[in-house]
Amino acid sequence: MHAYKRQAGSRAYNSNYTQTVLQKAVKEIQEGKISLRKAHQNYKIPLGTLSHRINRKHKHKVGHPTVFTAAEEKAIVDHINVVAAWGFPSAVF
Repeated sequence: MHAYKRQAGSRAYNSNYTQTVLQKAVKEIQEGKISLRKAHQNYKIPLGTLSHRINRKHKHKVGHPTVFTAAEEKAIVDHINVVAAWGFPSAVF
């Protein structure tokens, strides 16, 4: 089996910076200490990413939305545990 190697010149995505660095850059831009373009040059973060963070474009979580809320999921788990304690097995198909 071959290990995957990224092609030369391909998009780097967010491998060049961490969330901490991104938050620091956004904070400096919002405080007026640095321009958007200067932050892009200093921190090597794409202009689009910085712009979207400042303008709060992408508010939703990544991925498909969940079917159940956290409270509903906990209620289901609690119910299964109670029924299992009574001696009824939980069948997983």
